[in-house]
Amino acid sequence: MKTTVRFLIILAAAALPIFTATMTYGTAKAVVDGTGGTFDRNGERILEKMEIYLSDKGWNKLFPIGREDWTVHTNGGVLHMTTSSPYAVSVSYTPLSNGIRADIRFDIPPGTDIHYAVIDVFLAKKIFLGCQANIDGTSMLLDPANTTLKLTAETISFAARQPWRLTLRSARTGAWALRSSTGAKWRPEELRTFDALYSIENITTNGLTDACSFEMTADAAADDISALIISGLPPDLSTLAMANVDRFFPSERSVPPFSDGDVVCFIGDSITHRGTYIKYIADFYATRFPDRRVRFINRGIGGDSARNVLKRFDWDIATASPAPTASVVMLGMNDSGYDAVYSPASKPDALNAYREKMLATYAVDMTNVFDRLAAMTGKRIIAFTPTPYEETATHITSKVLTGKDGTLEIFANFVSGLAISRGASIIDMHGAIAHINATAQKSVGGAFTAIGNDRVHPDEVGNLVMAYCFLKAQRVPSTVSAVTIDAKSKKLTSFDRCAVSDLSFTGKGVSFSMFAGALPFPVETMARTALRIVPFTDDCNREILCIKGLPSGSYALSIDTLPVGAFTAAELDRGINLALFETPQMLQARDVARVNAKRHALETDMRWAAYIEAILRQNGVDTTDAESVKKYVESPAGKSRVTAYIAKYNAVRPKAAAYESDIAALFDEVYTVNKPKKRQYVIESQ
Repeated sequence: MKTTVRFLIILAAAALPIFTATMTYGTAKAVVDGTGGTFDRNGERILEKMEIYLSDKGWNKLFPIGREDWTVHTNGGVLHMTTSSPYAVSVSYTPLSNGIRADIRFDIPPGTDIHYAVIDVFLAKKIFLGCQANIDGTSMLLDPANTTLKLTAETISFAARQPWRLTLRSARTGAWALRSSTGAKWRPEELRTFDALYSIENITTNGLTDACSFEMTADAAADDISALIISGLPPDLSTLAMANVDRFFPSERSVPPFSDGDVVCFIGDSITHRGTYIKYIADFYATRFPDRRVRFINRGIGGDSARNVLKRFDWDIATASPAPTASVVMLGMNDSGYDAVYSPASKPDALNAYREKMLATYAVDMTNVFDRLAAMTGKRIIAFTPTPYEETATHITSKVLTGKDGTLEIFANFVSGLAISRGASIIDMHGAIAHINATAQKSVGGAFTAIGNDRVHPDEVGNLVMAYCFLKAQRVPSTVSAVTIDAKSKKLTSFDRCAVSDLSFTGKGVSFSMFAGALPFPVETMARTALRIVPFTDDCNREILCIKGLPSGSYALSIDTLPVGAFTAAELDRGINLALFETPQMLQARDVARVNAKRHALETDMRWAAYIEAILRQNGVDTTDAESVKKYVESPAGKSRVTAYIAKYNAVRPKAAAYESDIAALFDEVYTVNKPKKRQYVIESQ
């Protein structure tokens, strides 16, 4: 797969460029001039700026002064810069396959006024604010409260959504420190972030020779967006651009698939409450792993924050039955707020102060949520970064909360670091879905959303994208079954996840029996647009029939006497993905999904009852006292919050045990209906 890395590295100097130098190194490109300093990788800003300067005791800058005569040359792919000013400074830039390295050397002659030598490397706030930095085995949250930390470790690992490593080395005199400049209002907005600072003080009149270096590298490669072709789909879905999301699911962060007997508890807000993506995951497990009974339990509540999850944990989550063996948590949409500060008119200082305040609360609450989940399911915690907030779709006319998604990005960094520090699994829903959404919007001029037409709640398409991301992270097998038969040699060439018998060849074609170990995944009609923006079919739903060596012509395929379609010899030679057709096994899979939909509907009703229960408890109402409940419901506050669902609450709550029994029975029915059957295949010339 092609990997592209882009670099822009600029040394701080004069306001106007004095020179421009360009070099290439593999797929990397470095451009150096005399205007400022940045580092971009794969189109994403990682380092906002690097500054190098020398100053006197009063911090008056003596170098660079704006018109240094830099000498620039390349050698073996490395770009070298030297200056002939009285203060000799040299910088060597080495593009790496996954980042950049800079080596800096100072040669300050005796008898100068130089008192300070400084190198300042500013980390991009969008990437690093709220993430965890691991220093000498100590985890530190990058937030404004951490002002300056002197460093003894060479390497800092940043647990952002894509993990980065900053390696800092000093040769002689100076020392590196990591500090927060978020409150430095005198700095430009993009530099109010975190910086790695190398400084030498009290340089004597005897001069100084010193050297240091830094490397910024990514743990995994970042891939270009790829334009792919989905074969075998109807014409209106055949050739479409899809987002390559592999970089959001690095192999070192794969999430173990669930095992037979697992009970998985999903905790979250309204996106989880609605539970459509959970239903799709349950559909997949029931069809792909028919003998693996995995129970999925929904514990989402609309409007919830991490703090509210803590308030209901004891009565709603810890009491889940059967007892969960794994937990999945996604929170942040409501924690990030809906206040007026999310406006194009807001000043950056106000927005940043708000984000820092919200992050401080979110960090404490999510840490406590992790503590409670660890007590329930140990390290078997799967954390989702919060799904994005839609700010860019051109067809949505409702008010946009400008900047809210930036807060969610910060939350995503924090959750990633928290999960990694706890030994939990992390799935970057925010990064992957934002990337997928942007790719699709680009292809249609912006009039699309996978996030939701209300800017928050994904519809069926978005929920299938979420399920795809989950399954992608678990690296589930892509194949339902696969069989290849050579009609010319009259042999079974290969088979996977199936057993083939009764193979027969006639003058008209081929027939055989097959028992597959799984069923195809039944994509709902309302979700099919998802196949246009993610490679769900290729990655999760391949049911391949390949017949080679047939004479030219057209052939009819039937399975258990049900006509499936007509195909040319060339199409059969390449292979047909039967998961895209209405076969008997697909009809069986749809039966599985229908039973699961009944289970999902009952569970959703119970979640609405829990939603009312949570509101009542938060307002101090004794839910065992009907009169107290009635009094609150009829109050102005109650009318504004519970009127729409109080009837559901009154209907469901007294019958909770019966609902639970029906849900358990439907779960059992799913695992009765889902058992694969031996099928008879006939391929005959027409």
